[in-house]
Amino acid sequence: MNSNEHQSNSSQQTKKFKHQPCSGVFRSEEMLLCQLFLRSNVSFETTCRLGELGIVEFRDLNADLNAYQRKYVDEIKHIGEVQRKLIYLSQQLQKSDLPIVKPIGDPAIPKYKEIIALENQIEKLDNDLREINEHLYTLRLERSELVEMSMILAKTNQLLETTRRQQRASFNGQYPITDSGNQNQALDLDPEQSSIGVPKQPQKQGFECNKIYTITGLLRAEKALAFRKVIWRVCGQNALVQFFDIDNPIDDAKAEEFVQKKVFLVMCQGDKLYGKIEKICNGFHASKYPLPDDEDHYRLLCLKVEQDLKDIQLVIEKTSQQHLKILTAVAQPKNFPTWMVQVTKLRAIFTTMNLYQKTEKGFLAEGWCARSDYYLLNGIIQEINDRAGILGQAVVEKVSTTSTPPTYFRLNRFTQGFQNIVDSYGMATYREMNPAPYTIITFPFLFAMMFADAGHGLIMMLFGLWMVLYERKLNGKSNNEIWLTFFDGRYIILLMGAFSIYTGSIYNDIFAKGYNLFGTCFDSHATEIKLYDDLIIANNGSHNSNDTVFNKKLEIYIPKGDRSYPYGIDPAWQISSNKIIFLNSFKMKLSVIVGVLQMLFGVMISLCNHINAKSWTSIVFEFIPQLIFLLSLFGYMIILIFVKWLRTWSPPSNAPSILIDFINMFLMKYPNENEPQTIYLNPWYPHKQEIQTILLILALLQVPIMLLVKPIIKVFFSNRQKRQPANIEESTSNNQQQQQQQGDSNNHEESTGDIFTHQAIHTIEYCLGSISHTASYLRLWALSLAHSQLSEVLWQRVMHAGFATENSNLIIRVIMTYLTFGLWAVLTIAILIVMEGLSAFLHALRLHWVEFQSKFYTGAGYAFRPFYLKRILTETNILIE
Repeated sequence: MNSNEHQSNSSQQTKKFKHQPCSGVFRSEEMLLCQLFLRSNVSFETTCRLGELGIVEFRDLNADLNAYQRKYVDEIKHIGEVQRKLIYLSQQLQKSDLPIVKPIGDPAIPKYKEIIALENQIEKLDNDLREINEHLYTLRLERSELVEMSMILAKTNQLLETTRRQQRASFNGQYPITDSGNQNQALDLDPEQSSIGVPKQPQKQGFECNKIYTITGLLRAEKALAFRKVIWRVCGQNALVQFFDIDNPIDDAKAEEFVQKKVFLVMCQGDKLYGKIEKICNGFHASKYPLPDDEDHYRLLCLKVEQDLKDIQLVIEKTSQQHLKILTAVAQPKNFPTWMVQVTKLRAIFTTMNLYQKTEKGFLAEGWCARSDYYLLNGIIQEINDRAGILGQAVVEKVSTTSTPPTYFRLNRFTQGFQNIVDSYGMATYREMNPAPYTIITFPFLFAMMFADAGHGLIMMLFGLWMVLYERKLNGKSNNEIWLTFFDGRYIILLMGAFSIYTGSIYNDIFAKGYNLFGTCFDSHATEIKLYDDLIIANNGSHNSNDTVFNKKLEIYIPKGDRSYPYGIDPAWQISSNKIIFLNSFKMKLSVIVGVLQMLFGVMISLCNHINAKSWTSIVFEFIPQLIFLLSLFGYMIILIFVKWLRTWSPPSNAPSILIDFINMFLMKYPNENEPQTIYLNPWYPHKQEIQTILLILALLQVPIMLLVKPIIKVFFSNRQKRQPANIEESTSNNQQQQQQQGDSNNHEESTGDIFTHQAIHTIEYCLGSISHTASYLRLWALSLAHSQLSEVLWQRVMHAGFATENSNLIIRVIMTYLTFGLWAVLTIAILIVMEGLSAFLHALRLHWVEFQSKFYTGAGYAFRPFYLKRILTETNILIE
């Protein structure tokens, strides 16, 4: 076959397997361990193509090398530097409030020769932005200083103008400076004073007066009180402190934020005190600005600061415009978003190529792929080789191994959520039956049996339907963990709501109220005595609590002939006095029936696992005994439930108790001539004693079979294998050695004691678990009862209270109804739908993990994680179209 023919065949194989229907759902895909021989000139392109398809999970063939000894460590370092520069660009875009959009389509991976050009482009852009940012920082720092200087000049001008008009007569020894309401009066200034109120020639009265210093500056407003206290403690009354408020926050270039500050002015006497105040200002990180002593210089400084502010503001605006222009170009979909995707892909590709083993002509790669993708993999490599002019067939060899392959299920958006429920318990063992397809139906159904309200189910279904219909718009809108949990389970929520509508309609329960669609099958009579099927009902309402009657306001409801309500529970039960007694009995029995059937289904699924493993001992001595044990006890219980439902008991008080009858079966307690006859011991079908005795003995006989036979057979074959001759063919020995080298190193042979112990634990767990798990399904009844009762309480205590208001004013009654409806709606959603829904969800989760999956599911495997670039982008929160 020439290269053109092979290329056309490989293309056909690619199309064939690319569009194949979804498989690998009920059981994980068959996996192959393959070795790929890649030429050096096409290894990068081949890895890119396989990463786009995601069909191979590569194994590390360089486990003996550390990260710095691998071939592509330099490329990964360079890409890491580029990623850090892209992170810097991302931070700049966020600071400029520019949105980071998705790239157009899925950006192509740059070719190996184009990587350097991409690095240079990003590096040049990074250098330009850093240079502009440094220049902007310097300009903003200068502007901040000028703004602060202008604030000081503006705030201190009034005080200094006043002090200039005052005169200082003399200094009286130690100059006291007080922090009073009028600091200017506290300063007796000399007529010949400086421009800031400091005397040029102090009066001499027996001694020389020290020089007076003025310190001005700004500090954060929240530090003003502490600043004043520290100066007072250090200087006492020898320093004057004055603060001036600033109306608007000041742009602090160092803090990169707007800060509320205050102007301060401190006056003190003496060099020593001045030095202490200088240190205090430095400790509070205050900005200090000296003021000129001359009035003319003061005015010139004001003009200069004002002009410099205008000039520097103009420069900042032009520089910021240039900065924004560059960032706007960077934010375009073809630039920054595309670069992020490309660089992330490149790093993943080179990291994967570091797993390859270097050979003389190229690389040797090894990895797992699905058997159904083998020809696709071979065709892709052959196609790339043909395009590069490499002659010969693509070398993709299947490798024999004793290693346990990974577990791979082909999933879609619908099945992914249900598979996550199963995987949370444990990843399925390779080729083990997958519970997820059955969970799609059983999980929302068991949830609905506990939720069981058509109205609440409708709200839940609408919420799930909204997320399903708008999933493209809602996907990636928020990173909130709670929202993502709901969104990922949107199909589960949709089905849970739909099934809740179904079970709620059967229970005839919608917002705690029943509905009469087909007309009740009971008539109300209050003055006569009727006889129906040997059931006597008197007008005084006295009857046994187990009777099928309804007592409401001295009314007796009796059946209309033989007609029954066509669908669900008759609405008359909603107003009956023994409503809870009847519904509890019905829901309790229904829960047991559903639970036993689901456990029985789990045991049947285990047969598929045994057949796949070709273990006839497990089928004969494990599956069949488990089936007989379960059917002999709990299958018989289900039959008793249906028999009791179908028969008419006259009087109803003579109806047998299934629970007591089941206990008597285990105790082998039957009617005795020496004991008084009771309804609990009376046989209610022919040959009851013989049938129950046979079933009990049959169930008990399965225990030693499950406990002993399988481990005995396993030990027997193990010992016989040990006694085989040691001399075997050399080729077979070499083959086994190769398989052992490729296998897991932790595989070891079980001892006889371990085999019997493991089987004993498994047998005891199954036998006792069958009883406890059946009782565990009663939670279906218990939570349904709690939900319906809580819903009824909310209706009676909240909604009904608004309807039953006795106020004659129509407006007040409307307002009360409106308010009570709002309160009822909020409580219904918060408590009955969210909280009760979460509770029912967790209980349904437990029933599947423990009661159902324990019958056939081991969950000891590990997931198949192929080299898939799209998944890597998703995990790094990089979105593409």
